[in-house]
Amino acid sequence: MAADVGHIAQLLQATLDPAQHREAEAALKQEATKPQYSLTLLTIVSSDSFPVNARLSAALAFKNFIRLNYVDANGNYKIPQDEVQTIKERLIGLMIASPANIQSQLGEAVSIIADSDFWERWDTLTQDLVSRFSATDPKVNIGVLEVAHSIFVRWRPLMGTSGLYTEINHVINTFGTPFFQLLAVRTSLLDKSSLFHLHGFRIQS
Repeated sequence: MAADVGHIAQLLQATLDPAQHREAEAALKQEATKPQYSLTLLTIVSSDSFPVNARLSAALAFKNFIRLNYVDANGNYKIPQDEVQTIKERLIGLMIASPANIQSQLGEAVSIIADSDFWERWDTLTQDLVSRFSATDPKVNIGVLEVAHSIFVRWRPLMGTSGLYTEINHVINTFGTPFFQLLAVRTSLLDKSSLFHLHGFRIQS
């Protein structure tokens, strides 16, 4: 039986109550063994019908589930392939649209998945990111760049290898040009804003 959205949301809420925390955590561990538990958590995260603290708890639970259950020591998936694919299809857009506190939890999950799959098993990721750049909505762009940061920050402690350089070249080829185009657009808007101010105009927000 698949995990039940309403029941899991109630359990997540209960984990915030010290009197119910231990029992709720034990129940969630049982739910985590059911099919599509990870997708149920993402459904809760994405739904405005649940309280913000429940959505944040779902994001945290999703991150922890991915850390423990995404791949084994040999890099083999521990969850079904179709669930992996659906996670990848939903996660980026959800992270971009989420509040900052939820975004940070989902960003860590993206980084965990990227450690395993990027770029060869997730070669559409950077194209997905650049397709979401907006010439008019800075909030969307910030979300995209937060996702990108959660992926690229993994490089900092790594030693240079041919595999790493191949991954970096993939990012440069797929992400670099659209990113610089976005910077050019935003810089142009800033220049226009400065010009208006220099001539004594007040820009209406």
